[in-house]
Amino acid sequence: MSKIPGVKSAYAGSCPQSDIEIKEGNVDIIYASPETLVGDPEWRASIQNLPVSVLVIDEFHTIATWYV
Repeated sequence: MSKIPGVKSAYAGSCPQSDIEIKEGNVDIIYASPETLVGDPEWRASIQNLPVSVLVIDEFHTIATWYV
């Protein structure tokens, strides 16, 4: 997604600069685990202040293990 002109994405927890960009609302797409965004009180407080229009949760690796 970071290769698309005009779209800025970042992965939460990948580096301090990415975390700052996310928390300041300077990215369009945030990649993170649900555990990071909900389980960590600092992240949870930070994302509550962001204008979120869509939330996608990809936990396929968890669901896939249910049927193995």
